[in-house]
Amino acid sequence: MFFLLSFFFSQLVACSSYSFGSLFFLQREEKQVLGQYALAAEIDAILSDPIFVSSTTGIKIIRLRDEVVLYERNNQRLFHPASTMKLLTAGTALEVLGSEFRYTTDLAILPGTINDGIVTGDIYLKGSGDPSLQLSDLETLVQKLKERGISRVKGNIVCDASFFDTISHGKGWMLDDRDSKFSVPLSALSVNNNSVEFTVAPSVQAGDPALISIFPETSFVSFSDYTRTLNSDSSAKQSLSVSRKASSYDNFFEIRGTLYKGSKKKIIYRSVFDPALFTGNLFYELCLSMGIEIKGKVLKGRAPLKVETIVSHDSAQLSVLLEELNKESNNLYAENILKTIGVYAFGQPGTSNNGLKQIRQYLSRMGISDQNYNLSDGSGVSRYGLVTPDVLSSFLLIMYQDLTFRYDFISSLSVAGVDGTLKKRMRNFSTLGKVHAKSGSLQGVSTLAGYTRTNDGDVLGFVFFMEHLAGPKLPYIYAQDKICALLRRYREKEFKWHSLWGVKDEEVFDQIY
Repeated sequence: MFFLLSFFFSQLVACSSYSFGSLFFLQREEKQVLGQYALAAEIDAILSDPIFVSSTTGIKIIRLRDEVVLYERNNQRLFHPASTMKLLTAGTALEVLGSEFRYTTDLAILPGTINDGIVTGDIYLKGSGDPSLQLSDLETLVQKLKERGISRVKGNIVCDASFFDTISHGKGWMLDDRDSKFSVPLSALSVNNNSVEFTVAPSVQAGDPALISIFPETSFVSFSDYTRTLNSDSSAKQSLSVSRKASSYDNFFEIRGTLYKGSKKKIIYRSVFDPALFTGNLFYELCLSMGIEIKGKVLKGRAPLKVETIVSHDSAQLSVLLEELNKESNNLYAENILKTIGVYAFGQPGTSNNGLKQIRQYLSRMGISDQNYNLSDGSGVSRYGLVTPDVLSSFLLIMYQDLTFRYDFISSLSVAGVDGTLKKRMRNFSTLGKVHAKSGSLQGVSTLAGYTRTNDGDVLGFVFFMEHLAGPKLPYIYAQDKICALLRRYREKEFKWHSLWGVKDEEVFDQIY
């Protein structure tokens, strides 16, 4: 007996560099989901909860190595995809633009208009759709101008956003969301996610207005302060709003409400209308603060054909941008990338319609019929967008089979319990770090689509669409997470513990990529 125990523990120690899950084979054996019928019964049990009586659920789960369907429910029915629409945008972008594609933002002038450090004409700030441009990047552009010896611009700062069309919002976007950072205007010349950050903190003295700051600090955005600081023992409730006046399309905000003395500061993000001028004004103000005199104004316009670039900024490559798109579910990234697809597929100016046209053509080449979806934008914000679980699961299969883009596509997805929109989800033993997926959310809609692997080591593609949700979304999200946990424990045959010895976790994990 002593010998057997010694041998057993020596094997555990010897396998310490291998799959941590294998050390718990007895526990995991008890939690196996054996066979397709057992899996279906477990999922059906989850969906038998009363919360699903008045809602609609669509599911498709496929094993990718042989395309076997493990489970389906309402898989041919149309649903709002919400942000899982970004999967179609990201996959098509990789196919059209390539993973190494970069955006470029240029400063250009007419030839011969620099004399002794003075630009005698206009300077053109040209955007190509970069959704990742930040204030720090504009600072770098100004610094590069200074390094070229430029100290003065006699002309104007002309903001050229003609790379895209002038349509600033997607079809079917809700007017109610126009102030939100999730519904910012679109432009080929964008900065700071086309939004500003209001920080509102209580004053040290009750009765005084709150302390308000804005980032980026700029004269292009202004506000009125109607706030008040309350004593911490006040019976009045805290409330805070930052909004434009109804039907107003400027960048003047009214900040109203109350904060308790000693309470934490509040941070609120708001969209900025006219992103091109927003970018140009920030650039203008940076020039002045960094010692470059500008005699002219900030205007919108189109650069002449014969301008020459004197300074430029390149974005990170597309594979990196897609991580912000999918992990953080950034809508500006989705829409600007969609219009960029339109440019490279059909020419300037980039339009959402042309980007969507290219997605349809890509799906058609892969054998996916346009009778099973209706595409309206690149982000899934639109209420017009409709997709079946069949369509999205087929797309997941296509991207997995494409060895050129598989790694970049899957790497862009949130990892359960680790990052992005799934950072606080599925943090249990079976799913932590083992589900790669894109979540989606609209009012009354919750979706999830992506990849995981079973106890057999098989990679699965799954799509969960849930809509007509009248109450809180958390119970539906929890149901999705429970189904993912089932998929992780799924096996075709009974588990044999000795089959895991000697299999390194990273080797199994690599099967996803």
